[in-house]
Amino acid sequence: MDGAAGQRTAHPPGRVLRHRRRLLHLAPPGETQFGVAREGAPVETGDRQMAQISDRVRELYSLGPENLGGYGTFVPALPDVPEPAPVLFEAPGADARLVELARRRVSPLDLHYVSGHRGGEHLFSTDVLTDDSLGTYFRKVSVAEHRKRYEEIFLFSRELVRSLTYRLRPALRGRLTRLVMDVEQGALYYRCLPDDLALFGVTLRQNNVWDADRRLETIIEEYTGG
Repeated sequence: MDGAAGQRTAHPPGRVLRHRRRLLHLAPPGETQFGVAREGAPVETGDRQMAQISDRVRELYSLGPENLGGYGTFVPALPDVPEPAPVLFEAPGADARLVELARRRVSPLDLHYVSGHRGGEHLFSTDVLTDDSLGTYFRKVSVAEHRKRYEEIFLFSRELVRSLTYRLRPALRGRLTRLVMDVEQGALYYRCLPDDLALFGVTLRQNNVWDADRRLETIIEEYTGG
């Protein structure tokens, strides 16, 4: 399947598995909602509707809204990035153009971390995690530890996408190209590119989950010419 897969996680554990055609939310613990967006239907529209349904079900349990996907607080037009982010790591085989595009989109405003990979190889990473505006997110776990865990989560995400592609093949055409893990305090993004390339992105702010998603897609569109 040409398109999106995503998993959104909530507190208490609630998830959205967003495939190009399938949308799955776990609202209260132990309860699952499953939706389907038919061929040609906008994934974003279906995802928004499922997030709304999840919040309505949570109301029945006297639970507050979660702002899944950051749809309730996104900005209509993405603001300009103040300045390019520093490149923290760049392997000899990294595509300099992709590195430059990524560092010019990473920002304290929404998309806080991006790394590039080919297969399981780490090619580059750029982030603004040390920005003063993000300091409250690292009181218990250091920036260095976050970066280490992001590399581990990327490898896990890669295997998860391959597994889901195989398991969903009888019902859906093509392969998964996008995974979104919404963890209430932000989200993590796995995005496939041609030639076995992949990008991994992170936002730490729940209010900017959709903004960061769009920002990451902008990198891909500029890189692929799409």
